[in-house]
Amino acid sequence: PLSRHPDTYNFSPPNRRTLNEYQLIYITKGSGCFESASIKKQTVNEGSIILLFPGEWHSYYPNINTGWDEYWVGFRGLHIDRRVEKNFFTKGEPLFNIGHSTTIVRLYEDILDLAKKEKTDYQQMISSMVLHMLGSIYYKRKNIQFKDSYMEEKIIEARQLIKDNIHGVLSQKDIASKLG
Repeated sequence: PLSRHPDTYNFSPPNRRTLNEYQLIYITKGSGCFESASIKKQTVNEGSIILLFPGEWHSYYPNINTGWDEYWVGFRGLHIDRRVEKNFFTKGEPLFNIGHSTTIVRLYEDILDLAKKEKTDYQQMISSMVLHMLGSIYYKRKNIQFKDSYMEEKIIEARQLIKDNIHGVLSQKDIASKLG
């Protein structure tokens, strides 16, 4: 951390830390480990995002041989609380392997730029960017499980059949039968 890094954010890996906010940490290069009160120690690789939860101890650190490059942003508020309440994000699944995302990197860089300039109401823009990041992460997590799979193919076929069935000629059973 930089010398002006606030003390509440400093920690050494053997010592656990608890924050009063959420944080999104995106590992863009390298690897390391992460653990929290809700999950045992896990390997973290480049392309991974860690979501830290307020009030929950955690520890994370880069591999001594590879190190890592990271972006992070801290936030809190009603929007994230509602998403957690509805189980879009859970303490039991705080790691997201989204791969390399130029969109996410661009959002982090824009957040950094806005925070440095501190123009009027810049927090509103940053808040929107964090929500965009959360939406992108959730979308990627939900869709990566079907990537290049038979299931993805069937989902696309089903959507098309449902769209083509605007007048309700086909029943759900007919659609299922057509999909095999």
